[in-house]
Amino acid sequence: MWAEVYRELLESRRSGLSLGLVMVAQAVALLACWQAFLALSPLGAPPPAQAERAKSLLLVGFLAWTLAAFAILGLARGTSADVSLRRLQHRLASGTSPVVVAAGRALGQLLVSLMYSGTLLCLLMTVSRVRLSLPLSAVAVLLAALVGVYGLGAILAGAALVARNVTALGYVLLALMLCLGVLGDPVRLGRPLSVLAELLPLTAGVRALRGLMVDQVGLGALWGDGTLPLLLLNSAFYALAGLAALQLCHRLARQRGTLGGA
Repeated sequence: MWAEVYRELLESRRSGLSLGLVMVAQAVALLACWQAFLALSPLGAPPPAQAERAKSLLLVGFLAWTLAAFAILGLARGTSADVSLRRLQHRLASGTSPVVVAAGRALGQLLVSLMYSGTLLCLLMTVSRVRLSLPLSAVAVLLAALVGVYGLGAILAGAALVARNVTALGYVLLALMLCLGVLGDPVRLGRPLSVLAELLPLTAGVRALRGLMVDQVGLGALWGDGTLPLLLLNSAFYALAGLAALQLCHRLARQRGTLGGA
């Protein structure tokens, strides 16, 4: 597993410039969207206090989504590339479990995403002049949300063992997370879209992080309104589903003869 972690870190070092440029482009796009909202809003610019809170909510959601993008695309694209280049076949043929390979890749992706997302956070806070607090409770909630996100990434990684173009599905899921869980308000989306938003692994986590980092609410309040129970159940479901999908798809790929080993 640690070999996978080292491999992900080495790969990020090679592509560090491109990742840095992507982060800067995301920051510029986020600020441009905010300025466009202010310019096109029929209500005009909101009062300073409301504008500050709106920017903070958008920033927290955007950063959580960025971490999700690293997780989902990293696992899906990495597994697809390893299968096409027959690197994964050699690892599995040596007796390494697909869960161990995925866990190492996930841990490496987590370290890389935290590093670049931290840089992006500092950049955005400097440019937008938004100040956010990061209590330990928010760190715990973020990790709990990422368990579900990486579980979904593991499902896609398992699918990449037996199917092609899985990365395209990852982009679709990320678009749904951005529109429904970050930019949209599940309460105002209507029942079908609201249910879909709550089933995604990021929605409850973003809501909890916004409560902790922006509105300064406690864990007790988040537990009382059902946000934390939903987050924990969602993350546990996706984590277990990811492990099951990896094992199932690995066995199916072995039966098809698309992976090396006995």
